[in-house]
Parts: sequence; C-alpha cells; structure tokens
Amino acid sequence: MLILKLTLFLTLFVLLAHLVAHRPAMESFLFAVALAVGLTPELLPMVMTVTLARGAQRMAKRQVIVKRLSAIHDLGAMDTLCVDKTGTLTEAKITLAAHFDPAGRPSDRVLELARLNSAFQTGIHSRWMRRYLPRQPPGSSA
Repeated sequence: MLILKLTLFLTLFVLLAHLVAHRPAMESFLFAVALAVGLTPELLPMVMTVTLARGAQRMAKRQVIVKRLSAIHDLGAMDTLCVDKTGTLTEAKITLAAHFDPAGRPSDRVLELARLNSAFQTGIHSRWMRRYLPRQPPGSSA
C-alpha cells in the first residue's frame, strides 16, 4: 500500500508540475507513467524494510526480540514451526509432549511422518529420534 501511495503521489506531482510549466499534456502523461513504472522496483527495498520494521515493532509489543529483520520474513514464510519448550537446552532432557495435525488435533500420522523424515535425513541422529521414534513403522513386520 505504501509503494502505491508514494508512486501515485510522485507521478501526480510530476504530471502537475509539467502541466503548470505548459508542457504538452500527452507527453507529460507518458513521462509520468514511465516514472511510475521506473519507481516501482526502486522503492521495493524501502517498502520491504519498512514492512519488516513494522513487524518487528508488533512482535516487540508481544515481548519478542528480533535480531535481524530478515528473520521476520523467514518466520512469515514458514508452513510448519517445530518448537522446543521441553528443557532440552536448560536441563538436557529430551521429551515428546504431543504431536498435532494442522487442525490442532492429536495425530499419530504426524509422528509417523516425523519418523520417516528422520529416517531419510542425513546428519547426526539425536537422542530424541532413538528414544521416541520406533525403528520400524507401525504395522510392519520386523
């Protein structure tokens, strides 16, 4: 919305300035349109920064600290957020409290998909995977 308002204001200002200077109307209009087309990509970084800063202010009101503005963009682009509030970092305890589907209902399917994801990932296997995810999928014969 900000980019639209600013571009519209600058375009109308330039158009009126040209008309007041008694320039041809059609030439002034075409110049103003060309200015609007050229301004849009130039203003995008400014608009993104202002929008992310507003997001940081809104999050600060909810007592959330944001170190980098780009983190707000990353947070907004997420489909799934896995949160660790089990004391892993403070108490070195790993526990699985619950597993929910997108509708907020408990779901064994989510646990199965997490197990499959961990089975196909590369890297270090954590204690959580060994403790809470069975080695064989439920219903398979081992």
